[in-house]
Amino acid sequence: MTRTRVAILGGGLSGLVTAWNLTAPEQEDKFEVTVHQLGWRLGGKCATGRNEVEGDRIQEHGLHVFMGAYQNA
Repeated sequence: MTRTRVAILGGGLSGLVTAWNLTAPEQEDKFEVTVHQLGWRLGGKCATGRNEVEGDRIQEHGLHVFMGAYQNA
């Protein structure tokens, strides 16, 4: 059986969840999935990184926006 080729544009939260779901074991015969990401870091607004100025502390880069930390979000 021929698998459907799927190109996911962006490695943010929704792109990674989509890739995860389409590559589940029960889907392996149905889809051939490729994730295309512009930069080297996956995660989009939910990515984390290290802050060299703060002693290499791990910092989130935006997940708090989704959790209602801002009144207008």
